[in-house]
Amino acid sequence: MKTSKLTYSSIGLAALLLAPAAQAEIAVPIEGLEINLIGFAVASVPDYWGSSHNEGAFGPYGRYQFQGTERYVEVLGPQVKLNLLNDKNWRLGPIIRYRSARDSDVDDNVVRRMDKVDSVVEGGAFVGYKMPLSSTPLHQITFNADVEGGSNGTEANLNMMYMQPFSKTIIGNIGLGMTYGNSKFMDNYFGVTSAHDIALYPTLGGRAYNPSSGVVGWHIPFGVSAFVSDNWIVSGGGRYQKLVSDANDSPVVKRGDSSQWLFGVGVAYLFK
Repeated sequence: MKTSKLTYSSIGLAALLLAPAAQAEIAVPIEGLEINLIGFAVASVPDYWGSSHNEGAFGPYGRYQFQGTERYVEVLGPQVKLNLLNDKNWRLGPIIRYRSARDSDVDDNVVRRMDKVDSVVEGGAFVGYKMPLSSTPLHQITFNADVEGGSNGTEANLNMMYMQPFSKTIIGNIGLGMTYGNSKFMDNYFGVTSAHDIALYPTLGGRAYNPSSGVVGWHIPFGVSAFVSDNWIVSGGGRYQKLVSDANDSPVVKRGDSSQWLFGVGVAYLFK
């Protein structure tokens, strides 16, 4: 193993899942990496927001850093980010995300009959800050915030991640995050508003459920990664997510579970 490669490459982040998990979207967050890589991840994720049923998901991830700068482009499954800042610690740029539909493919026999929530391409922006804790590569805390919206509403995320190298080849991480949704977002993914949908939930007594904008939930990502050679990283990890407030009270979530688990593994190849 070449020490110089480990020193300058900022290796290995855990295979985690891209919010929102409920859309069966998966990626490996690679914030902090200073190398080029391409990889593939597989996971077990809930099949919609609040589902108690997990299904398989998969997706590519990758990163390319423009030579001689701190600017880069990242592909994280259904999401693409472009950092426009040439700065060692700060990140800022546009973000594009594809969010899959909630339709008749879901497991629950009531939710699958609800009005379809269409797939959508969302656009927005992100900002991030990397705070080194010591001279050890990747011993750091990262802070990230993003907001994106489309025809299904607007979502914002705040995330903090602590990274702890255990050796020159193994690193662990654990974090804390929060998701916010505006009223349109909450209506689409947690509301029961049309006459057709209301009829599927007799406990509503013929009344609509209109969730307010606010915090959707909190999540705790965790994982470990290993640099198994000069060119390969293997990662494994997951995320616990707890839906709260009006999302937790949704009849859609009551049919499933407000506490959700996601697990995944990823393999990535490093290149120059």
